[in-house]
Amino acid sequence: MIDRFGTVLKEIEGDIGTKDLNLLILNALIDALKSCTIKTVETLKIQMEEIIHIFNSTEPKYAIILYNLYNIAEEMQEICNKEGHKHDFPTYRQKIIAFINKLIRKAQKDKVHLNGFAEKIKANKKTILIHDHSHTVQDVLRHLKRKGQKFRVIVAEQDPEKTIHNIEMLTKNKIPFQTVPSHMLSNIEDEIDMCFFGAVTFKSTYDFVVDTGTNAIISEFHLQKKPIYFFITTNKFALWKAKKKKTLTGQIYSKQHPFKKIKFERYKFSHDRVPLSAVDFTITDEGIFNGYELKKLYQQKAMHQADIVKKMRRI
Repeated sequence: MIDRFGTVLKEIEGDIGTKDLNLLILNALIDALKSCTIKTVETLKIQMEEIIHIFNSTEPKYAIILYNLYNIAEEMQEICNKEGHKHDFPTYRQKIIAFINKLIRKAQKDKVHLNGFAEKIKANKKTILIHDHSHTVQDVLRHLKRKGQKFRVIVAEQDPEKTIHNIEMLTKNKIPFQTVPSHMLSNIEDEIDMCFFGAVTFKSTYDFVVDTGTNAIISEFHLQKKPIYFFITTNKFALWKAKKKKTLTGQIYSKQHPFKKIKFERYKFSHDRVPLSAVDFTITDEGIFNGYELKKLYQQKAMHQADIVKKMRRI
């Protein structure tokens, strides 16, 4: 059942992106709380712990969602810690909903802060390569355009729907662009000045979880010494000990040759991983960081998150 749930999450994330998946979950929680008939906050907290356990068991894990679920559970715990044996849920319903709305507003503020730091990138009269359909990267491009920077975008073609999503955004915002098949990028290496990428998360192994195909493109342009920029809000950091790359799992599909009696297996992965060592700068809602600085920031946040998890040992 959890595997099926994880598959659904991957499909939704592939369609709308990680940030919008997070907002979808938060708004669904608000709707559920409005009609919830649970009697006490203590009982509700147990339900929240079960939800966290489910999201902790999906592959991949979505750090931004877990970050918010842990914070909601911590808010419930603080209510439970108040004097009194049981805490009537209807009394605290609006308080908990208000806290979730606060998390939604924070997500919007994080985007504003990230865009503010992105302004420091000198993209004027440059050619920028993009690959994934990251909403964060799209927001940055729109923001730089509004701030008067004039640049051109090369879209590395990948999944048709994701490529079209980028094309529609660039056209709507009157940003000049061209598309190039991902496997032909070597022919235009000299034209590229910088590369922009988003990420699903950043892990304790100090690598980014990204759309499939991204690692190959970054490897190519890293060798050409083209600046690689990643854009990610810090609430997407996966603040737990991650599996090593070699344990990354994929799915095997049985395929049939279109014209001959040949059957074969096709191995497919949902995401790539990119090592921090291949990235020049990471722009977050808390600033612009090189590799060493980002590691330090991650370690600080992981220690804080560990303190929260210790309070919730049953999860």
